[in-house]
Amino acid sequence: MSSKVSSIARVMGNKRNVKKRPRSFRGTQKQELAPEESTRVDTEAIPPSVSKQKLSGSSAGFISGRSTTVLRPRGSTSSPELPNSSSGTVRMDRPKSANIICSIGQLSGALEQLHHCHGHPLTVSENSSVRRGLVSRVTFGCKCGWFHHTTDPYNVDHLSVNARAVFASKMIGRGSSSLETLCAIFDFPGGLCGSTYGKYNSDLYDASNDAVLADQLACADELRVMHAAGRLFVPPRIDPKNNTSDEPSGSGGDEPLEEAEQSDQSVSSDSESSCSDLGEDSDLDDPESDMADSDASQGSHNDQDGSADGVGAVRGGPSNVWTNDPLDVTVMFDGTWSKRGYTALYGVCVVMSWDTGRVLDTVVLSKYCGKCKAKLRALGLNDNHEATSSEQFQAWYEFHKDVCALNHEGTSKSMETEGASTLWKRSVSRLNLRYVNVVSDGDSKAIVQLQKIMPYGNVSIEKYECVGHVQKRVGAFIINLRKNPPIEMVEVIVTKGRKARKATKNRPAVEATPDITKMVAKKVRIGGKSGISEKKYKTLQQYYGNAIREHAGDLEGMIKACWAVYYHSVSTDSNPEHDFCPQGLGSWCKFQRAKALRLPEPAHLSDDDNSRLIPLRLAKHIKPLFDRLCSRKLLARCVLGATQNQNKSFKNIIWERCPKTTFYSFKTVLISVNLGVLSYNRGALSFVPLVERIKVQPGSSFVNHMAKRNLRRIYKAEKREYDCGEEKIVG
Repeated sequence: MSSKVSSIARVMGNKRNVKKRPRSFRGTQKQELAPEESTRVDTEAIPPSVSKQKLSGSSAGFISGRSTTVLRPRGSTSSPELPNSSSGTVRMDRPKSANIICSIGQLSGALEQLHHCHGHPLTVSENSSVRRGLVSRVTFGCKCGWFHHTTDPYNVDHLSVNARAVFASKMIGRGSSSLETLCAIFDFPGGLCGSTYGKYNSDLYDASNDAVLADQLACADELRVMHAAGRLFVPPRIDPKNNTSDEPSGSGGDEPLEEAEQSDQSVSSDSESSCSDLGEDSDLDDPESDMADSDASQGSHNDQDGSADGVGAVRGGPSNVWTNDPLDVTVMFDGTWSKRGYTALYGVCVVMSWDTGRVLDTVVLSKYCGKCKAKLRALGLNDNHEATSSEQFQAWYEFHKDVCALNHEGTSKSMETEGASTLWKRSVSRLNLRYVNVVSDGDSKAIVQLQKIMPYGNVSIEKYECVGHVQKRVGAFIINLRKNPPIEMVEVIVTKGRKARKATKNRPAVEATPDITKMVAKKVRIGGKSGISEKKYKTLQQYYGNAIREHAGDLEGMIKACWAVYYHSVSTDSNPEHDFCPQGLGSWCKFQRAKALRLPEPAHLSDDDNSRLIPLRLAKHIKPLFDRLCSRKLLARCVLGATQNQNKSFKNIIWERCPKTTFYSFKTVLISVNLGVLSYNRGALSFVPLVERIKVQPGSSFVNHMAKRNLRRIYKAEKREYDCGEEKIVG
């Protein structure tokens, strides 16, 4: 009872007894790290000449090189032992397997004072003749004949420091020269020469290849488990020819439906030229995509096909899970280059799973081999044509061709096509998978090449569009329309007429004369304040992309929602066009909300209002764009509502370890890709088994750091999602 009264008294006496606000987002709770091993040094063995204060001070850098904070398991209340005058021990909170940097001078000075053998001081020396890279042999000796070696430079375990240094340089995206600069700044007596760095670089390359192959096989097994559980996604099979109308029935406009269906044929020549030249990612009806769609209905897909109408997603059944038959999956394909433009020497092609989002396979193509170039220079040859006629070079190349880095002959742009052929041809033999449904760019030539080579026999490959690339066609069309504006015949007054005037005392009467006009060809102003500015067309393309994403799997609803973007923007009081807008109280259209609430319809913007997304005078020039973007053929390829954001994220992971501004060797690019695959698929902890493959024992500090990296990444992602959710709620 007394304890309860005292607690109440404390609460009443607290001046800050106010209701606390709810806590903000704290993210995933960080896992507790295991307590590290500690080393105890008996202070009774320390001579009186050396004080405990000096031992724990800056002169003993090998002891005070780290904070004495101890990580305790959850629920532990014991405090760490700290060195003090009353305690008989000094605790150094450092694991035995960790590495520290210490000064040879400070270490020698401390040990000379600690060791006393008949007045002989202890000497510390480093034998540079047996130094191997960053591994040095430090010898502790005495005149009495006692000596001790710290490390053995010929021991594999002791040489792990060199392997760690090479691995660290690859993780931060640097090479041997940067590592040499780091060693010079730290005043290390040794370093890694070119041959030593290359040896450990080759070991890391082999280990990363083995680790990536094992991880990709695990990803393929994960897809088979999902297929056995009926959770494998199979895209709907939609025939774009099942309905000839591109515009849904029930149009609120004055234009008849038959005229809307034939609008592509009635477009003016200026508008057609604007639609046909949209740049790289902006082919509205590219022949490659049409070829992919024309063959999409051929072949079988291991009984995973949906219905012919295919409105929703289909889940594959366990028909060929634990058999030797290859599994048909949906993938995302994209290519990236080591340099912008068409002069890149390296290209990377990536295939990612649509279901799991993991990287299934990669291939790196190269137009450059450093050893071949060096041999050509040594022989005085200039190009490959002279090399083919040189018997000496051909004799050398017979031994070099198995390890030659040059595996692509052609332009940099053709790397994507050749990479797709390589990945599709080896998908069955490598992973026992068939990539039958592909999400790719609209301008990708890879699908056309795959349709030609038919890697799976009679099984066709169906292409789906990336919504992010498709919605950019709105801006590309308007930008091109600005550069090549359409021409209209405008009536211009040549001679202004006179008004009628009555006769006066001094002037006779004048009859009114009409204005003399003529028709003049004039360019239509697209941009400017009264036209479609950059902000307006970016808003239009965002609305168009949202309409596709919100109706993924529903082709009819997608077509209707895309047309709603256009008709809602050109609607007026005299001609309201809101039949395509979503109905009900949850509609984004204020006219449909007013209709659901049985309220008077709000007024539209005036015809000459500059805040209109599509000015009325430009509506007929923008209509051909929506005729093509809302066509059934195009939107049938966008039915997944898919994007290539995951591919872009993986590309960023690759090039942050191998920046595009610096030239790297082919092997370095391959290592960067392999490290990116492991990091993207399994997180930072996937590097723990990797370093074990290069004969490096990962310590607790390494494991804890990688675990913290994963937690930090998850925390940032959850916080970003939390902040976006708050904005949506507030909005």
